[in-house]
Amino acid sequence: MSKKLKEEKKGKTIGKIRDRIFVDGELVEDTGFRHNVIVSDINNLIAVLMSGKDGTMEGITYWAVGEGDPVWDTSAPPSGNVTDTQLVNEIDRKAVNPEDIEFLDADDNVVAGITNKLQIVKQFEETFGNGKWLELGLFGGDATSTANSGFMVNHLNHPVIEKRDNMTIERTLIIEFA
Repeated sequence: MSKKLKEEKKGKTIGKIRDRIFVDGELVEDTGFRHNVIVSDINNLIAVLMSGKDGTMEGITYWAVGEGDPVWDTSAPPSGNVTDTQLVNEIDRKAVNPEDIEFLDADDNVVAGITNKLQIVKQFEETFGNGKWLELGLFGGDATSTANSGFMVNHLNHPVIEKRDNMTIERTLIIEFA
């Protein structure tokens, strides 16, 4: 890792995501990892979880996708903002279960012990959220299957993915806590 990147991440929680898109079971695109925005609401979620004062709150429980703002159809979507608390236009969300989350070491290898780095891998099958995808977010706390519920953890606006019936998308998201 470059000295500059080490300095940029010093004291910051960072996130990165990778999409692998399959059509009729065949890999057609791998985006590689790219950064996403860890939003400030994550700090509120961490605080309430650490306090133990609300036994109903949970960690990351839902992964949402959205179609964004119609203006994005003619221009690139803007970057997510650290103050975001929900997607612009959420169209579907999928439960994240504890078995979807693993701990990683400094080299992104899965490990049995607890570390400051989490990896979440989720498959979005053929029948899930078909339509135009331009944004994603993870939610926790008091999140439910209802759109816009819970504490937002991260946000990414990305180039359009036209999700269809013959398409599966595997998303891998890594969060490294400072």
